[in-house]
Formats: sequence, C-alpha cells, structure tokens
Amino acid sequence: MKFAFLRLPDPSPTHTEALTQHTADYVLLVSSSTRNITPFVYIFRFFGPILLTFYLLIPPTTSKLVFYFRYPLFAFVIYLAAQTLWECRSDGPAAGYLIGLTSAWSTLWGATLVIFRDARSEFRRIERRNRSRAHDQGGAENGSEVNFASVDSGGEKQELRRRNDKQGIVDSTPITHSSQQANLQQKSPLNNPSADDPAYYVWQSLPPTFLHRLGWVLDLVSNFRGIGWNYQIPTIPPPPSYVLATLRPPFPHSPLPPANPPSRASFVRSTLITIPFLYLICDACKYLAMHDPYFFSLSAPPSSSPYPFPNFTRRAISVVATCAALFTLFYASRAVACILGPGILGIHADPLRYPACFGSPTHIATKGIAGMWGNSWHQMFRFAFDSAGDFLAKPLGAGWERKTAKGSILRLFTAFFLSGLLHAAGSYTTLPRSYPRNAFLFFAIQPIGILAQRLASSYLRQVGWRDRLPVWLKRAGNAVVVFAWCCATGPLIADDFAAAKVWLFEPLPYSLWRGEWVWYNVLGKWYDGDGTARWWERGYAM
Repeated sequence: MKFAFLRLPDPSPTHTEALTQHTADYVLLVSSSTRNITPFVYIFRFFGPILLTFYLLIPPTTSKLVFYFRYPLFAFVIYLAAQTLWECRSDGPAAGYLIGLTSAWSTLWGATLVIFRDARSEFRRIERRNRSRAHDQGGAENGSEVNFASVDSGGEKQELRRRNDKQGIVDSTPITHSSQQANLQQKSPLNNPSADDPAYYVWQSLPPTFLHRLGWVLDLVSNFRGIGWNYQIPTIPPPPSYVLATLRPPFPHSPLPPANPPSRASFVRSTLITIPFLYLICDACKYLAMHDPYFFSLSAPPSSSPYPFPNFTRRAISVVATCAALFTLFYASRAVACILGPGILGIHADPLRYPACFGSPTHIATKGIAGMWGNSWHQMFRFAFDSAGDFLAKPLGAGWERKTAKGSILRLFTAFFLSGLLHAAGSYTTLPRSYPRNAFLFFAIQPIGILAQRLASSYLRQVGWRDRLPVWLKRAGNAVVVFAWCCATGPLIADDFAAAKVWLFEPLPYSLWRGEWVWYNVLGKWYDGDGTARWWERGYAM
C-alpha cells in the first residue's frame, strides 16, 4: 500500500551517496535557516529532566510551596523541550529522530511524575530490610514491620508506626488482596519467630536521608515500567512469593502469578547466548536494507528492489529491524548488569529487574489488534499513557472509571494520541522530507481498528456464531485480521522511517556480513559554536 503524497523525486541514490547527501542537507540547513540550528549537546539539552530530578530530591515535606512549585517548574521544562524540538538537528542518521523522541518522552514522563501523579507522595518502592539489624536498632532505622505481629499494646504500636513514618516506611493496614497472598502473609517469617530468613520487605516512600533518597529518585526517573514499585504495570508478574510473603501492605492484585526468579548463572547465560543472536539479526537487517534504495530514498519504485514481493519485503525488514533494535537495547542493559554485578549495581543487577520487554505473540491470536498493542508489543510507555488517561478522566467525574466503556475508550484514544505525538516529534527533528503527520496518523487510527474488531466480535457473539466456532479458527481469524490491519496501516510509519533516513544509521561497530568496522567517532564531536556558544551550551553533540 503506497501513499502518493509520500513519494520523493527520483532518481534513487546509492547508500554511499545517500550518506553524503544527508550530511550536505544538514550543512545547507544550518547555513540557510533563519532560526538558530544547533546540534543536541549533552547535559545542556537534558537540563529540563535534570531540574525535575532535583525537584524530586527535595527532602520529604508538607510544605505547600514545594507542592505547588511543580507547576511553574514543569511549565519551564515544556519551554526547554519546545526549544530543543525547534532548534536541534543532527547530521547523524537516526540521531535526529532520537532528539525529538527523547525530548517528547522526557517531557511526558516528567508530566507523569509531577503533574498526572505526585511521585513524591504517591510512589513506593519495595526494599529489603534485615531483621537482625531492625531488632538491634529498635526498628527506627529500617522500619518496624518486623515487630507488628508481637506488639499488643496500642501505645507501643503507635510509637512503632511513628518511627516508620519518620523513615518513610509504609505500615498502613493491609489492603484487600487475594487468598494466595493472604496465605503467604500467614506463612510470613514476620509471624514466625523461628524463621531462618533474616530478611523482610517493606514499601519505601521518599526517604529522609540524602543518599537513600538519591538512589530512590534515580531508580524512579529511570523505571518507566515501575518494576518493583507500587505503579508496576500489569503485564509484569508480581514479585516472587518470598517477597510477597513479608510485604505489608500486600502487592496490588495482579492476574499474573508471582515471578519465578532465575538464578544469576542462568540470567548471565541467557544474556550471553541471546546477544550474539541479536547482533547477527541487526547486522543482517542493515545488510539487506543497504541493497534496497527504498531504505534511504523513499522515491525508489518497487522495481528497484532486488527482493521478491518488494512492498511486503520492505515492510517485513522494517518490522524485524525495529524489533531487533529494541531487543538489542534491552539486552544491552542486561549485559551491563551481568558485567558489573550486584557488587557495584546492588539491586539493579537482580535478574528480577529485567523482565521481558515484549510479551508473547500468542496474545495476537487470542486478543487480536488489542492483544498486539496491549500485550505483545513493548510496554515501556504504558504507565505514562495510563496516567495521562486517568488525569483526563478525573475531572469528568463518575462514569469515566477504567472499567467503564466511556473510560476505557477515553484511555485508549489518549494512549495512541500520545504515542503518535512521540513518534511525530522524532520524525519532526530529522532533516526535511520526513512526514511527521503520517507517523502521528499511524498511531491515531489504531483505536479505530481495535474498536472495530471488538464490535465485530460482539456481533458474532450476539448472532451465536462466535461460540460455535472452534478455538483454532477464532485464533486464526484474529491473526489474519492483525496481519491485514498492519499491511493497511504499516506503510504510514514504515515509509516515514525511510523518509527520515533512519536506516542509514550503523547500529553495530563491526559488520560480520560486510567484514568491516563501521563505527567511527562513536562519542560524537565537541561543539562550541565556533567559539560563540556560551559555556553551558558547549559539550559533546549528538
């Protein structure tokens, strides 16, 4: 499916010519633009997220000034992000896309932490405590959950809770939870003085001590899926049983069973096996893309492709390359955890901190388009999207809750609207000839497909056909619908990636398929504006 308004003038250049032309386009843009075009300079252009991090680092307080200061602060963050989107471009393939995407995402994530939610008061992290140390210090330093089972005096219990409040430990009455978690609670070492396990787990709010608070905040701002926090997204399994057994209040209800933590040896082994496999896939995708002019010149007609079924092959390569790149980024973080280990990273080297970034593809067959986006695709942005939907629904009052039809539709359109804005921002900051509107449109129309499939399924149920169909046929039907929907809408985003010259980027330092080193000047280059930039505007540039 080709959209006529996406075509660019012929002739299609070769890969080397496209790289040269890309650099020339950047030089021309800088020299001819009426606005101040600059590269993305590290630190300086992250000033907005840094300011939000400093705000979160303010010690716990009930000051209204601190509470309301978040609004003018976030307004200034929006201004800085808009300035970055307007001014920053890059001569590096794919770097321009990252400028817009990271700027838009950091703004949305900042809004999630300080506008849609109040992270300083709402969020809690699961932390491990040592029982013997808590007993030695009377519970003041590490919380006094361990003493609750044996305290009979109301006055003593209030004193213990007062100590916990001072340390930021949550010790409220347990919320309603499943029978499985109740059984775990009864078997908890907290209620068994002879238990051998010296550890227990608590919910830690914003800590009062600086070093503790620094680790808490840095984990918060980088933990988009809420792993180990009270905002953990529902597609990630709850913590293991031994954590749930001692955690008070219990972990929020989840339809998934508790995680089965792998050993560190198996975690390292699976990482070392998977990374070379992903390396080969990324390298192969780059090699295939280099030989089809479509991936660096959208004007390339299907006849210019060396592959059979060129339109389908081009989309397939785009999908596989995108998934392989995301998997590689995820496994790169796992590799860091394997290399540095718990001795340096502490809890951040725990295998439980690295659940799968993608869900099972079987959700496509069982849930259709909704399953593809809500379960199979990566859920890195999910909590931010959900928070925005909750924020919009709150002033609308009753009837707009998550489980209601209106509330569900509102959150569905909000999520894809924001996803469209994120990717449109990435397309906007590439060099001219990309099509941000198409990137936005691709995501904006996804709710239509989801709702249409739900209506069709509901109709089949009403007329009695759905229940009479065998399971395998219903799943095959879902898979066919998803495939047809992706073929119809996929060119919007795939063609925009090609127009934005994303595939000119070299993803790996050495190409096994080409037998050559392809990474040069990995750290970027120093930018000082030919001596005219102010000191805070100087640095390594993307």
